[in-house]
Amino acid sequence: MLRRTKEEVLKDLPPKQRIIIPLETDKVALKNYIDATNQFILWAKDHIDKGLDLQINIDRLKQLAYLSKRNSCIKWLEEYLDSDNKLVIATYHKNTLEDLYNHFKDISVFIDGGITGEKRQLAIDTFQTNKNIRFIFLQILCAPGLTLTAANATCTVEFSWSPADHEQFEARVHRIGQERDSVFAYYLIALNTIEEEIIKLIDKKQEVLGQIFDNKIDDKLFNKNDMVKSILNKLKIDDKKIER
Repeated sequence: MLRRTKEEVLKDLPPKQRIIIPLETDKVALKNYIDATNQFILWAKDHIDKGLDLQINIDRLKQLAYLSKRNSCIKWLEEYLDSDNKLVIATYHKNTLEDLYNHFKDISVFIDGGITGEKRQLAIDTFQTNKNIRFIFLQILCAPGLTLTAANATCTVEFSWSPADHEQFEARVHRIGQERDSVFAYYLIALNTIEEEIIKLIDKKQEVLGQIFDNKIDDKLFNKNDMVKSILNKLKIDDKKIER
């Protein structure tokens, strides 16, 4: 098998930087997440063989993790507007997309699994050409194939299990037609939740793929050292005790 990397084929693309943003979590929402996690652990001991039910319960934890950081996500996005740049934002769940879109609907468009054909293209064209439209919200699995180079940054609010999904999402702005000097991929993480474990799993999968395809021994979607340093510097979650 002959495989050429994106770096080899598209040599003129601007550099891309991934930036982990650890977010402060809401105390009540985080407590709800911790309670649900403890219940899930007790349940899983007797149901470890029920794959679909396990996925449903894990998916529930992912949604609670988002709720624990929701207010911080909104604050971060509001602050991003000060940059005067556009932003492409990924969620995993449709209800998360709707929640964030409704907060910013005057300056946003969206594409979810139900948006197809002319409506899909209208959302893309509006984002690309209308200066007043600053955000486009996507369900991450709907991202492949879109060209959204009016922005030079992506923001991932919820995570897929696959590194390929995230690279595909970043490629919506990191592609031919991108005229900025740099591209940024922001990842908003709720600390002490399943999101940290998902990041570790994505790293591991990316490392294996790198070894198989390119004989790389340290090819990870996220740089763990940078993530740890960012977490320690920006948010010492261990100092925040949740009163039970």
